[in-house]
Amino acid sequence: MIKLKDVSKYYYNKGLITSGITKINAEFNIGEFIVITGESGSGKSTLLNVISGLDTYEDGEMYIEGKETSHYGEEDFENYRQKYISNIFQNFNLVGSYTVYQNIELVMLINGYTKKEAKPKILKLISEVELTRYKNTKVSKLSGGQKQRVAIARALAKNTPIIIADEPTGNLDKRAAESVLKTLAETAKDKLVIVVTHNYEQVEKYATRKITMFDGKILEDKVIVKTEAGKIDGALESKKMRGLSKLRLGVRNTFNIVPKFLLLLTVFLFMFAAITTEIAGLKENKYEEGRVGYNSYLENKDTNRIIINKSDKSPFTDDDYQKLESLNNISKIQKEDYLEDLNANLYSEYYYLSGRVIKRTDTTPDLGRTIENDNEIVIQIHKENNTIGDPEKILNKDFMYDYRDSDAKLKIVGIIYNDDLDYEAIIEVSENMIDEFVLDYIANHTSQTLTVNGTDTYCNLAYIDNVADGSIYINENLNNNNYPIKTISLSLSNTYVNKTFDLKVDHVLNKNNAKKLTGYAYEDYTCYLSKNLIRNTLMNDKYQTSIFVKDEVKIDDTIKDLKNLGYSTYAVKDMLINESATMTYIYNIINLVLMIIILVVMFFISYLIIKLILKSRKNYYTIVRILGGSKKNCKSILKIELYTILNIAFIIIIGLIYMIINGMIDISLKNSLKLLNLREYVLIYILIFALTYLISVRFGRFIFKESAIKTYNEEEE
Repeated sequence: MIKLKDVSKYYYNKGLITSGITKINAEFNIGEFIVITGESGSGKSTLLNVISGLDTYEDGEMYIEGKETSHYGEEDFENYRQKYISNIFQNFNLVGSYTVYQNIELVMLINGYTKKEAKPKILKLISEVELTRYKNTKVSKLSGGQKQRVAIARALAKNTPIIIADEPTGNLDKRAAESVLKTLAETAKDKLVIVVTHNYEQVEKYATRKITMFDGKILEDKVIVKTEAGKIDGALESKKMRGLSKLRLGVRNTFNIVPKFLLLLTVFLFMFAAITTEIAGLKENKYEEGRVGYNSYLENKDTNRIIINKSDKSPFTDDDYQKLESLNNISKIQKEDYLEDLNANLYSEYYYLSGRVIKRTDTTPDLGRTIENDNEIVIQIHKENNTIGDPEKILNKDFMYDYRDSDAKLKIVGIIYNDDLDYEAIIEVSENMIDEFVLDYIANHTSQTLTVNGTDTYCNLAYIDNVADGSIYINENLNNNNYPIKTISLSLSNTYVNKTFDLKVDHVLNKNNAKKLTGYAYEDYTCYLSKNLIRNTLMNDKYQTSIFVKDEVKIDDTIKDLKNLGYSTYAVKDMLINESATMTYIYNIINLVLMIIILVVMFFISYLIIKLILKSRKNYYTIVRILGGSKKNCKSILKIELYTILNIAFIIIIGLIYMIINGMIDISLKNSLKLLNLREYVLIYILIFALTYLISVRFGRFIFKESAIKTYNEEEE
């Protein structure tokens, strides 16, 4: 079975070489109950460690079933221990946080049994060592004798051809010791049992062979009962540890020591919180960056705004508006989209104001009064931060504005102080006056071409009520006295409209009749059209609409919904030009570098903390390796333990974020956390997962850098 030929083992310590065993020659066979005795330091334990594959040897050769082992590496000895060896230790080497049942189950799971396969055998062995009432008791609460019985049951559970016991009765009373030895003796009928003891008399009646050692050598090798060398019954099973068993042990290890679990959970919560707040901060910076900028075509640059039209450029219908109203996250639908982008420049001899034009509101002015006539306006302005100085200076003053008639004036009758303005001013006008502004706005965004006899003709177009729909008043500069113009062609064209009209020339304007016919002073190259014609052509149908979202964070989801309904979308946030984009880009790069630095620092801090917390687990994994578990299996169990805590921490963090976003917890992070979407949460999880993987690999190197026996000896010291 096992043959040692001139086997020697040396130890190196601080430049000194000492001998553990020297030139050992022996053969051990199935069916033997071998007792090894000798004084302390005689080499008994070293010999056991070499035979059991826990330790290597330097000289000679050890044969296992006739095969040499001098070329074995660590993985080979792991396989050997799994297939051939069961150990019983003097100090038990049990997992204190496991129950009696779990300690015996551990060795069976390591050796490829399923939970279902292992259960009946475990219960039988627990009964045989008289510990049935303690099967669910943690081993740390048992007496020394009870622990030894658990260790023996564990060794028998593995069902290997060799059982190696180091002082198996050292902690037992006489009756228990007798029971254990009797069990081992019965086992030896079809196994090789090797026992190291100081009390030979206790074992004498069961021994078939006695080996006495002194100074690392065999002093005596005496056969007491001659036995016939047996053979291993059948092929040895070498089952790989199952993935489900690794998962079971990893999850069990997560919770079996509560203080350790809470400490590790705290570390992972810290990692998640740190990375989440950092990414949320970057997201908020980008979000705020997207809200800053200008667009010369837009007056209302509210980043909650989405401008939409129909993909086929047809007018909006009531059915369209009903669809829009049914969408989530819609706070307002502005059918008259152009009302959002009206502006005017007001100027007098001393002052100039530029601002957005809106319908009058119900807000009571801080100075003056509300609007009563169409030529009156109320302005909203910053009280201190404005271009006027003292706003009272412009109260009840007339201002000209960039409209058709240079003589037209608007009187400021009220002033509202508004320090939250994003504009220089907001100009409130009457409903009739805003209709004039809208008409002018749409006309200015429409190409207007007059054609006479096939030739395009320049004329400044204005609109008044007293021109018939099919008529036009032209300026005398256009009229050829020799060939008077009777009809003229008008083309109106913009994104949505493309129409041409033949208009009858009702009047030719000159300095004498212009005021009487139009109500306005004569101007060169100015022609007048029907205001009603322009309204009917350009304003009756709504081709463009603005919608405003409730929650800007979800604006991309709203855009997706709109596109699914067949609308073209133009989000204001995507239409703003940021002049400081270069600086923002540099700032984002700096933030990214800082985040990488934070991740590196977090890795080392977390590793050091986790290393301190898990240092006690070194003993656990040493036991697993001694019982036949490979390094690979141990690393898998360690990773599963850390990943389990990672997932628990992630769930807790997600729960906390949910409560913060929904106002259950009131902290300043609410707005930035609302910006995170599924992609960011996946990124956060991947980052922590990667950190956890690196930590597990680094910690694995730390606890598995030495052989099982060296780690075991370090733990003993």
